[in-house]
Amino acid sequence: MSIGIKLKEAREKKQLTLRQAYEKTRIHPDILEAMERDDYKKIPNQNYIKSFLKEYASFLGLGVNEIMEEYNKSKAVKQKKPAATQPKTPLPGAGGIAAVKSLSRIVTLIVKWSVIAALGVIVMLGLFKLSQSAVKNIKLTAKQSAVKPKQDNIKPGSLKKKTEPRQAKPVEKKSQKIIIPKDKELSLSISAIDNVWLQLKIDGKIIFQNILKKGICENWKARENFTISTKKADALQLNLNGNNLGPAGKGSVKGLVIDREGIHK
Repeated sequence: MSIGIKLKEAREKKQLTLRQAYEKTRIHPDILEAMERDDYKKIPNQNYIKSFLKEYASFLGLGVNEIMEEYNKSKAVKQKKPAATQPKTPLPGAGGIAAVKSLSRIVTLIVKWSVIAALGVIVMLGLFKLSQSAVKNIKLTAKQSAVKPKQDNIKPGSLKKKTEPRQAKPVEKKSQKIIIPKDKELSLSISAIDNVWLQLKIDGKIIFQNILKKGICENWKARENFTISTKKADALQLNLNGNNLGPAGKGSVKGLVIDREGIHK
């Protein structure tokens, strides 16, 4: 009996649907169904697979150690592959060896003289450009020495320094302040624009720790605050009590607090 069959039978004995199991474990129904089918390709990370198996097996009352030992054995068997045998190529005879050596010598000579010829062309081009540059410099120096600026009629104080225009300082955008009254409950909506792992704490307690799939929008309520940790913050769009907070940030964030005044990074 495979791991997936054991998980499915244990869930059906408890008379639970996949949706009901999701509400208890906060593991997405698609991932629960994939584990019951022994189809772990839908779970992108090896560490997530083991974590979900432990949590689901514990919730169903199965032996966690036995389930993980069986999973590790099945994974080890799949990773073992027979070594590929390479066909043996027949060795050339004495005449073939001599022909190969002669051909390699000819190729070596051709490459050697080709490199020497290329280097010679490069040197000649460099000398030609250098000579042209020297001639131009001589002509330019002769013209500059022939033309003398008239400085006798220049009065002191008549020359004015050029003032460079001052660059305006960039205006910093101030973040929109949000103030929610204390008598109102906090309501946070999180939308995923891509598959992203998310840990959510509500009032200091972990409520959700799972992969939020692309296109899914979840709503949570809190008395004081929410705390978000994720490795892909720009894939999460936040809305607090009808106020659009935008993305949760960029890249990986840990311990991002959202309370009655908005986001505290």
